[in-house]
Amino acid sequence: MDFCLRTHFFSLITAGVIVYLSFFNVPQTELDTIPFMDKITHLCMYGGLSIVLWGEYLLRVQPKGRRYLIASTVVFPIIMGGCIEILQSICTENRTGDWYDFLTNSLGVAIAWLIGRYVLIPLQIKKRQKPKNKPTHLHE
Repeated sequence: MDFCLRTHFFSLITAGVIVYLSFFNVPQTELDTIPFMDKITHLCMYGGLSIVLWGEYLLRVQPKGRRYLIASTVVFPIIMGGCIEILQSICTENRTGDWYDFLTNSLGVAIAWLIGRYVLIPLQIKKRQKPKNKPTHLHE
């Protein structure tokens, strides 16, 4: 557990906030008039969670291979989203489980995967290749 808290602290906080918001009774606001606002929210929550997982994996976790990366940044958020949708339909009166919400959660994770794979990993590789001590040039 200590390993998980050290390496995935922000991911655990993000997941906890998502769980809380998923069962929180949302008040009516002007944002409800925006078309597909619920789906945009799901896309951002799960895409955000996956990006945070990517960041912590790349910055804190010693490389554990592709399986660990896929399990932590793709499988975990998708399973979490599915479980929350099921629990919303079973355990709450003010929420319903929605397949479209689950698909939107998964789409957010897929977009985050593309960002991680084609943006974050190349940035990390580029960062590793930079020389640690830049030579200074003295002009006489």
